Formats: sequence, C-alpha cells, structure tokens
Amino acid sequence: ILIVISSIFLGIFYNFKTIQSEFALYLSDSSILKFLIFSSEILAVIVVIIIFFLTLTFNKILLKSFLILAFFISTGYLYVLNKFGTILDGAMIANALDSTGHADEVIDYSLGIYFFCFAFLPSSLIFFAKISATSLRKKIIVSALSILFLAALQISFDAEKMLKLSFAQYSPTNYCSAIYEYFDRFHGQLQQAESRHSLSELYKFSREKNQEKNPKNFNVILIIGESLRADHLGLNNYERNTTPYLSKIPNLLNYTISASFNTTTRSVTSMMSHRTVKDFVDIPPEKSLVSVFHELGFKTYWYSAQSSKEFSNGMLNIMASEADDYFFRDRLQSSLRSNKIYDEALIPYMQNAIKEGGDNFIVLHSFGNHVRFYERHPEEFTVFKPECKLLPASCPLKDVTNSYDNSVLYTDYFVSQVIESLKGTNSILFFASDHGVFLGENGVYANGGKKTSDNDAVKKVPMFFYMTDQLLRDQFYRKKFAAAAQKTKSESLSHDNLFDSLLDCSGVKSELFERDLSICRK
Repeated sequence: ILIVISSIFLGIFYNFKTIQSEFALYLSDSSILKFLIFSSEILAVIVVIIIFFLTLTFNKILLKSFLILAFFISTGYLYVLNKFGTILDGAMIANALDSTGHADEVIDYSLGIYFFCFAFLPSSLIFFAKISATSLRKKIIVSALSILFLAALQISFDAEKMLKLSFAQYSPTNYCSAIYEYFDRFHGQLQQAESRHSLSELYKFSREKNQEKNPKNFNVILIIGESLRADHLGLNNYERNTTPYLSKIPNLLNYTISASFNTTTRSVTSMMSHRTVKDFVDIPPEKSLVSVFHELGFKTYWYSAQSSKEFSNGMLNIMASEADDYFFRDRLQSSLRSNKIYDEALIPYMQNAIKEGGDNFIVLHSFGNHVRFYERHPEEFTVFKPECKLLPASCPLKDVTNSYDNSVLYTDYFVSQVIESLKGTNSILFFASDHGVFLGENGVYANGGKKTSDNDAVKKVPMFFYMTDQLLRDQFYRKKFAAAAQKTKSESLSHDNLFDSLLDCSGVKSELFERDLSICRK
C-alpha cells in the first residue's frame, strides 16, 4: 500500500504541470486513441515506479530510504519544472554541475516551502510508517500484473516509443535517466580531458610572413555573451531601442546566427572547438581555440564574470586553464571585495593585458543576461519599469520583459565600452552569445529543454564583428572586413562559423579554412 500510494503521488502530483500541458495537447486532437495513449504514458511511469520499489521490499530500511530520497529529488525536479518550465536531461545536469556558483541565482524563498511541503512532510510519514511484511505471493502477483500491463502496451501501441517519451518527460524516471545519461556521456569523458591533444597535430596553422599582414601589438578579443537573444536588440528592429551605443559605432557588423545548443557549457565548448554541430562531442579530444592562438605566438587570457568554474573540472575550466592567465567571478569578487560585480569589471584586466604589448588573444566571458535579469545591470540602466525582482515565473510577463530589456541595455553599454577601450590599437573583436533565453513563451523560462528547435528564440543569437580604424588602414584587413560585411544578411550562419572566422579574420592561414566557414573569406 505504501509503495502504490507513493508511486501514484510521485507519478501524478510531481508531474502535474507536464500532465496538464500534455493533456491540453491531446485534448486539442479530440482523438480517443490519443487520449488512451496519453493515459497509458502516465500509468506506465507509475507501474515502473511500483516495480522498482517492489524490488526493495526485502529490506524495510532500504525501501524507506529510497522512498524518502525519491521525494526529495522529485521536489527539486518539481521546483525547476514550475519555476523554469524545463525538463532535466544529462546536458542540463552537466551544465548545472559546472555552474554551482550560480545556485543562488536560480532559487528563491519558495524553495524552502517546496521542500517542507513536498519532501519533508511525506518523508516524515514514510519514516514513521509501520510496515508489515507482504507475502511473497502478493509481491509476485503485483509484479506479474505490472509486467502484463507493460506487455499489453507493447501489443496495443508503439510501446517502445511511448515508454521512451514517458521516461523523458515524467518524474522520477526522467531524472533517473538524466543522471544515467550524465554519467554515460560526461563524467567519464571529463576524466580523460587532461590528455587532449593539440589541434595542430591535425591541421597546420601559420601567420602571414608579410609584416604588413602581421601588425605590431595585435589584439584579438572574443566576448562570449550570456543568454542574449537577437530579437530583443534595437539593431534588429526590436520595438525598443535597447542598443543605443552599438547602433552608433562605425566598423561594427551585426549578424543573427544560430546557437549550437541551449546550455552554456555545450555552446561555449562548441564555439571554442573546430568541430561543427554535426561532429560535436561534449568533451572534444582536441584542445580549444585558446591553445591554437597560444601556439601561434599570442599571449592568451580568459577572464570570466561567471562563477565557480575554477572549483570544478568542467569544460569551461579546462578551456580557460589553457590560457596564460585566467580567472572567474570568485577571484574577481575577492580582489574587488564586492559581491556585486557587473561585466564592465572585466575591462580593466583587458586593458592591462593590452598595455603589456605583444599579440594578445583575450576571452571575456560575460554574465550578460543570465536569469535574475534585474541583478545584471546597475540601477541607472533601469529604464523599463516595473522590473521583475523575482524569478521570472513569479512575475507578470511584462515585468519579465522589462527587466530583461534593461539587462540588454547594459550589455549594449558593456560591449561599447570594450570597443571604446580598443581605440588607437590594432584590434579585432567578436561578440557571440552562447544561447538565448525563453521569457515565458508557452510557460517556459530560462534555457528550455530538449524540445527547443533552431527557430526558437533561445537558438537565435547575435554576433558582432568589429575592426579598429587603425587596423582598417591596412589593405589586407580592409579586404577581410569587406568580405565579412557582405554576409551580415546571411541566414545560414551559426556558432560553427566562429572558430574559423576568429583565426582567418586575424590573418591566420590553414587548410582547415577551405571548408568556407570564415565570414572573412569571399
């Protein structure tokens, strides 16, 4: 009885939002068959939960422990689902573990209420419940009936496809499969990450021998944006002028490109890898773009306003550690003795690197437009009011949009100030956002889950390319810039183009560029 009640509770109540949305979808179809399939999906999840817990009935303590654990993990899942409308998968777990320093950004006071009501109270009942042993005969009967039910589904419907869908969408089978996916795809690969080899073992990279094509004290700047979607830029005809600074900058080319993925770690890994989406792997066996520039004689830097990556072994930390000098938000907060850090705090470090002279490749990883948008900008950028001062799901959509657009205003200012700092130098700059963000479309917030398509706002992001006036005096770079200017209206650009473009636009030569992904090639 305890197992059946717990399984029904875990299968239905903790999936209420998903069931509600799926029910509306099947209801709109007005098909009895589709409704039966929908009902069978939920029943299949409950039956699988029952079968799992029945295997633990040989030990009461073990059974209670797993039931309590299931309620606590399901509560965390329920919180994420209700607050952000997203369903967990292996990639999201990897991204979350690589971003542990941002935990305070995605929780609010309601988390305590969630765990008290939906984890602590039912767990207390389970803990104090007196369990009397069930006969082996009854266990066999229940297990047999459960297996017969699953077998009936196999005969009646396309059960394999349906079960996969059920396990991907409904708790607790969802997060169990996500945890398995994480360990299968990411954890083992991370342990091998230190043995990655140089990309120059596969391709030759060289700089132009002509002195004119290798200007003195040459700087390549890459700003990695966070959660900036292209359709909220004034530059892209958004109804609000959210880019007043960038719209006045000459030599700035604006593109709308497709993000590789909808999570930070995978997208940034893709951006820094020569691999395209088609042959992408979560932990590439080759070193990143940072090492390519280092081997070409550039001094390399990775300065991040994002948090706590240096305390993990995730890909962002691995790529950053390839640089000659790198830090994350934690060290920035320590050195500035402040917890309130905005992206512009990275600029002085970039300026100091440039002042030292020589050729530099500098990555500035901004915090940009990450969730809790109102915390991403100083007070003077609160132009659109009222702002959402909570997690987005707790606010009216208009307030969420206001706070997001204010963060876009600040990103516009930040990028313009980086460009201002480059005046009088031989420099090129690329800006590309890792992914966009959902602002309540279809009840989804933040990055979304597996169901995102290439046409969703979360996948359409901006990319900027800039050259300083001093560099444009050089005919070689003027031609590069002119070729790039011809592609601003292209609808086929993506993160795949960034790796080749950064090197080719900098005057680097390689047979790799014959695949025509660089925007600086005619």
